[in-house]
Amino acid sequence: ELHATFCTDDSRMLTSPDEYEYKHYWPKAYERFPILRSLSPRCFWTTGPAFSVKHIKQFFSGGPIVVKDHVKSAKGAKDAMFIKDSSDKYEVWKVIENMIKERGSLFQRGIVFKEKVEIFRDGDKIEFRAFFCNGRTLSVEPNGCKWSYLRAQMASTYKSITTVLEQVGLDLGKGFYTVDLALVRDKAGDKWVVMECGDGQVSGLTPNADPMFFYERLRYSI
Repeated sequence: ELHATFCTDDSRMLTSPDEYEYKHYWPKAYERFPILRSLSPRCFWTTGPAFSVKHIKQFFSGGPIVVKDHVKSAKGAKDAMFIKDSSDKYEVWKVIENMIKERGSLFQRGIVFKEKVEIFRDGDKIEFRAFFCNGRTLSVEPNGCKWSYLRAQMASTYKSITTVLEQVGLDLGKGFYTVDLALVRDKAGDKWVVMECGDGQVSGLTPNADPMFFYERLRYSI
């Protein structure tokens, strides 16, 4: 109704209801955009609070996983996000029940289970939040560490993250949205991984971001 009210011959909303749906809810985004399936950790989800411990064990072969609802995790709450052993029935039940309890009335649609990946660390993790407006990168800011640290660590990966950002913007296309990326270390070497995506209207700026600069960029991008 809000979208219909504001969309007239003289005006339009930056994000349509469909674009919000496909950027805000991880399962919707994962199914719709090939780049997310290519660059994100393995995952599956439920469409409600019910789940199968057996399927979790089989899918992840007992490896460590992250749990959240379709939008957000219970980050910061005790034993409500990470499962070290996905074959441990007790641990699986405890963490999922804690997550659902912590999310409470904000619990969204169902449970997402993701393979836990090792984010590159040497005192700080290398993680970014990128804002996009209609496929173009609007802002890229460190999420949890300082630029001075990133500059020292990222010299050899700058071109690769630039390429990833271009690919993500091209695939996700129209709208105002965010993508969180992290440098992950695996057997094949270091690589950029998409950790999350979300609607830009409800995504927060990173701690070190300059709000005035950001909103000026957004104003000129619309």
